[in-house]
Order: sequence, then C-alpha cells, then structure tokens
Amino acid sequence: MIAASDKYLAGWKGHLLNDMGRTVLVTSVLASTPVYHMSSLLLFKGMVECLVQKQRSFLWTGETKCRGNHCKVAWDEVTLPKEKGGLGVPNLAKKNTSLLKKFLFKFHCAPSAPWIDWLRDAYGWNEHSDFGDDISSMTPIWKDIYAQLPSFRDETKVILDNGRMTAFWLDLWFGS
Repeated sequence: MIAASDKYLAGWKGHLLNDMGRTVLVTSVLASTPVYHMSSLLLFKGMVECLVQKQRSFLWTGETKCRGNHCKVAWDEVTLPKEKGGLGVPNLAKKNTSLLKKFLFKFHCAPSAPWIDWLRDAYGWNEHSDFGDDISSMTPIWKDIYAQLPSFRDETKVILDNGRMTAFWLDLWFGS
C-alpha cells in the first residue's frame, strides 16, 4: 500500500498544482488506494500514520516530505466533511473501521452466502450460540472484525411500527 502511494506520488508534479488540485488527488486517489485492504484487514497504526503522512505532505507541499510549519491547518480539521468546514479528505482510521463494520452488517442482514455459511460452521454460531459469544479459535483477521461488534451494536437501531426505538441486538423479542 505504501509502495502504491509512492508510485502515484512519483508521477505527479504536485508543485505545479494549486491547493485544490492537490486536495482532489489526495481525496480521490491516495485515500482510495488502500480501500481494498481496509475492507477486510485492520491496518496497523504505523501504516495508517505513514499513509496519512504521505497525504499530508503532498497536500501541503506537493512533495513527499513536509514539516509542521508547512501545514496550514490541523489534520483533524482537514478530514472534516466540507459541510463542516473541512476539506473532505477521509480519515483513514475511521474509514478502516467503517469498512470492517460492513462485514458485520452483511453477516447480520445479507441473505445467506457461502462465506456467511462458512463462518457459521467454522465458529459454531447457530440458534443456540450467539454471534457475540467469544470463540477461542478465531483467526486474527476475524478478531479484528469481531472487535468492532460492540460499537456496531451501539450504532444500529430499529424503529418499530409504533415509532419506538429498540436496540435490535440486545433487546428481547420473544420470551427469554
């Protein structure tokens, strides 16, 4: 992923572009390059920091390196949506966790698919064992996805016909 970002940066003449041109390239290319990997793997913190450093350097200087005095605005403000005064550059760490939560959504809501059936069989999830039960034989990749389960449950809600809200994953629906 880092090499892919370097490959793009080597071909761009960032110092010839204005700030908005560099912003478009950072948002549309550099922030999109790792999406394939981020949708199934939790990236190491150091890798995310390296990718953000490349984005920040290109955005502020058009080069591969920058120092603190080159940065015009704090990076947290740059990653805000345009409606909130930011530049709309995606926050890679948040994007990574959001993409991992997509797996959880598909697992709960998608029609049966071979990978869902395989996970159910591999980890023994059935009508007697909850998806939230901790399984000691989980792979490291699935543990990263599984670690998103508590926040996924906090963020998902269902509105009933009578207008009341319920925590879909935690509330009792039938008896015990």
